[in-house]
Amino acid sequence: ETTAHILLQCEFAARFWEELGMDISSSDTDSVLLRISRPQAMMPEKHFSTFILLCCWELWKRRNNVVFRGERATIQETLRACRADVELWKHRLRQEDRWVVAAWCA
Repeated sequence: ETTAHILLQCEFAARFWEELGMDISSSDTDSVLLRISRPQAMMPEKHFSTFILLCCWELWKRRNNVVFRGERATIQETLRACRADVELWKHRLRQEDRWVVAAWCA
């Protein structure tokens, strides 16, 4: 499995991104992460790349848990894990930038 497959192309990842309102269907390379367009209505531009990386991290952890522990997290469980990580990451942002976390979690 390639990174692109785990994060973008497998059925679970594709459904995950779709649930977030992001269209990654035309992606066939790892560089697509740099080109993911944000859903305009619901996602602020500020720190969007951080949000994408946090989502990738959750997908990666989920895949490892499937392969090495036999776990089967659902989309909703993975989204809840993303929200939990985002809440933690909020404290790494400047105070004046923490408003983006509420938008991410919405």
